Amino acid sequence: MKKITKIISVALLAGALSMTAVGCGTTGDQSNVSSSSQSSTQDILSQDPKEVYKKVGEKMQSINSFSTQGEMNAVRAGDSQVVKSTSSMEVEDLYSDNPKAKTVGKINIGDNVVEATMYYLDGYKYISTSVSQNSPAVNLKSPMTEEDKKIFKPQGLSDAELDNLKLEKDSEGRIAIVSGLTQNVKDTVKRVFSDAEMTEGYQRIIIDSDYKITSFEFSAKGESNGELSVTMKNTYSYEPVKIEFPSFEGYVESNF
Repeated sequence: MKKITKIISVALLAGALSMTAVGCGTTGDQSNVSSSSQSSTQDILSQDPKEVYKKVGEKMQSINSFSTQGEMNAVRAGDSQVVKSTSSMEVEDLYSDNPKAKTVGKINIGDNVVEATMYYLDGYKYISTSVSQNSPAVNLKSPMTEEDKKIFKPQGLSDAELDNLKLEKDSEGRIAIVSGLTQNVKDTVKRVFSDAEMTEGYQRIIIDSDYKITSFEFSAKGESNGELSVTMKNTYSYEPVKIEFPSFEGYVESNF
C-alpha cells in the first residue's frame, strides 16, 4: 500500500504545485480583494516586481475556480529511467468554507503506467487508482490532514523570497515573474521525494495583462540518494468549473 500511495503522490505532484502558484499573494479574508485592471506589457515590466506579485495575488484570490494541465519529469543522476507524469486539476469554490477539487494523474516509470484520480470533498480526500490495465482499481478514502488543507490555503513568500523576484519578457513576449526556488516548492517536492533536498533551480510564473497566471514552471536539482533533477510546467484555464463527483460507495478507509 505504501508503494501505491507513493507512486500516486508523484503522479499528483503537479496538482499540488498548481495550488502553490495560485497562493502567490496574501491569504485570508477575500471581502476587500479587488481585481486588477488590465495593463500593457511594458507598464507591468516597469513596475516593482513585488508590487506585480501582489497584484497577481489579489487577482488570483478573486477567482474561485479554475483548471490546470501539467507535466513533470524527474530523473536521478546515472539512471536512464525518467519518471514522467501528466496531470489535470479542477478547483471549485476555492475560497469558500468547502473547497472542492479533482486531480487526474498519469505516471510512466519505465514500462509501468499508473493512473490515479483524487477528489477533495467535505473534508475528505478520495483516491481511485490502478497499477496496470489488468488489475482492479484501488479505491481509498481518508480525512484531509492539516497538510492537505494547506493545499487550499497556500502560504505567501518570505521577505527574502520577495526581494529575489525579477520581471522578464520571454522569447514569446510573455511576462514572467522569475525567482529562485521558493520554500513552498522545495517543501512540496520533498513531500513526494521524501529524502529530496532541492538546492538549486528557478521558477517562473507567467501572467497576462490582467495579472492572471497563465502558466507556472520550475526546474530544480538536489540530493535524493544521488542527484535528482525535476522539471514541471502547469498551464491554467479559467473556464467555469463544475466537478462531477462519483458516489464513493465502496471506498475503503485508509491513511494516505
